[in-house]
Amino acid sequence: MLIKVESECPECEATIQLTVSAGERGKTVGSVTSCSACGARLVTQTEDAVRVTVFGPTGDRALEFTLMTEPTSSGGHVRPDAQYVVFAPKHLDLMRRDDETYVEPPSVSDDDLANSISRLDGGFFRRPDGSPRTPAEVARQLGWRTVWIAQLNLAIQQRLAGPPPITAPPTVFVSYRWGSTEENAWVAALAVELKRRGYPVIFDQDQPQGDNVDVPGMVSRLAECRYVLCVIDPGYVERLGHEPGSSTKDGWVFDEVNTASAFSNAGRLALIGLLRDGDQLPQGFSFMGPNQRGNSVDVRGSNRLAAFLNDVLPELPGEHDTATVAAARAALADSHAAYLAGDPERAFAEAARVKALLPDAPDGYAQTIRLALRTGMGAGDAVEAAEFLAERGAGSTELHAAAALLYHGARVLDRAARHARLAIDRSDSDPERGVAHTILGDVLDEHDSLDAALGHARVAIHLRGCFEEQTLTKLGYYLRRLGRPDEALEAFAAALEDAPDSPNLLTNAAAAAFEAGDIDRFRTHAIRLHEVAPGSPGANVIQDLFVGGQFEPHPLVPLTREIEVAGVAACASCQTSIRLAAGELVCAGCGAPRPVGVRQCPVCDHDGVITPGLLGGVSWACPVCRERTLKYKAVEA
Repeated sequence: MLIKVESECPECEATIQLTVSAGERGKTVGSVTSCSACGARLVTQTEDAVRVTVFGPTGDRALEFTLMTEPTSSGGHVRPDAQYVVFAPKHLDLMRRDDETYVEPPSVSDDDLANSISRLDGGFFRRPDGSPRTPAEVARQLGWRTVWIAQLNLAIQQRLAGPPPITAPPTVFVSYRWGSTEENAWVAALAVELKRRGYPVIFDQDQPQGDNVDVPGMVSRLAECRYVLCVIDPGYVERLGHEPGSSTKDGWVFDEVNTASAFSNAGRLALIGLLRDGDQLPQGFSFMGPNQRGNSVDVRGSNRLAAFLNDVLPELPGEHDTATVAAARAALADSHAAYLAGDPERAFAEAARVKALLPDAPDGYAQTIRLALRTGMGAGDAVEAAEFLAERGAGSTELHAAAALLYHGARVLDRAARHARLAIDRSDSDPERGVAHTILGDVLDEHDSLDAALGHARVAIHLRGCFEEQTLTKLGYYLRRLGRPDEALEAFAAALEDAPDSPNLLTNAAAAAFEAGDIDRFRTHAIRLHEVAPGSPGANVIQDLFVGGQFEPHPLVPLTREIEVAGVAACASCQTSIRLAAGELVCAGCGAPRPVGVRQCPVCDHDGVITPGLLGGVSWACPVCRERTLKYKAVEA
């Protein structure tokens, strides 16, 4: 069945009436339509009768929205008649993180504590001699608010250093402001109902009460959760403010919501506001309207809370008893501990145990992928795990980046390129997209598409924000293959500033200097290479280039194909220039040239193309950086 919805055209951005498929529960259904404003051919994809993606003519410009009429957030279980739809967080922490190994913060002396401390990392709870300092001692110098924030930061760092939380069943954190007996009883009843439905719940009324309540420790347990339910009333709004710059009252609600928001923005959990009382939402919360995402639900009035819970957090089937989930959680922790202890075999064995305990949950499979990416072992099992997660619909953007790395390592280049292209299109993480661009450039090099490979390498360097040796080496190699050794030499020189004694860089820099005919720089790099890696294969190759005092520059790498250039597709944003022969098109997914009539790109499996004849003076979406700044210019005969 086709229905009409109001949406934006992903090409001209006009607001239009769009005809889309209503879809079917559990299926992905497509339809074809066109924009009434600009005439662009649009392809729509309706997933699970809820989520709609609209693709532009080349497939690289897309718009996402949801089919619903009630306020909602982002996450989980969807019934055919659902009013409230929340798509569960799909971030599985597959890629290496800077905070996955906990490091004790530097200790603080008494003098520094009294005069110059500005950190909130918890280091001031220890003296340089290792003796502890009590929170009360710190509070006398810095105040209790500072102590509480430091305790919270410390607890979160320690929890983030462990494995991510089990996803099935997902843990729910209930955040609220203490109020009257009746108001507190309402929240307690919500927690009881969630537990009855089978969800682990973190709720402060379940914690031991008294003078020694560890509030920072409890708030830090947000790191264990997949859902956070914020019970909103006027007192809750007072702790957060209803708009930027408005005054707020002190309290832990502020810290809970800010911590949860950080996790939500990173894709680790779904943050959902439940308006129980009052008529205002705090800043950071919004109701959803037509074709507009929000994160809050109005549960005032009879049956609204029950309707929300039935749609988003329904009663779980009794397939995993509490003991099984607890055993899986322990096995996941043991796997992580074994990895940190340098015992990969036990780490993989415990990950397999998680899969055996929870065969339909993503946790054991995700742990297998994490271990493979960090240890370089178990690639075969990790690839199978990635395919399993993708087939089961657990594919997050990071899964595409992880799969690209795994397939690239196994030299299954077509699948590596496909996942890299998907990661570039769907991820909002610069490091993940940087990895994907690097991999896609390498596969393009294998297919002799050096212009596009060079563009991807440059974008990778920009996204990662640093001159990584591997990426700069690739960049220089592509320039050498393009017959531009002078530019390659400059790329290697930039890399050598950070790694002046790298044998790999010195070998490549000496080779580029030889090809460029720069004998002085060739000698400089060759001498340094002989000093840091005498007798190495690279040093021997470079030494053989200068035999008997003869210096005869020539290419040392296979040059790219020679074509009769009919035109150039050039991007003003990333400076990529793709030369095309007569009759060639540009792949909209990766930038590889391909002949007319070839439907699927042999590099990345994308079926979208950019046709030079249609470009003219119009800007097109660049297949490298995705900015709409690509233009084609014909070369005069």
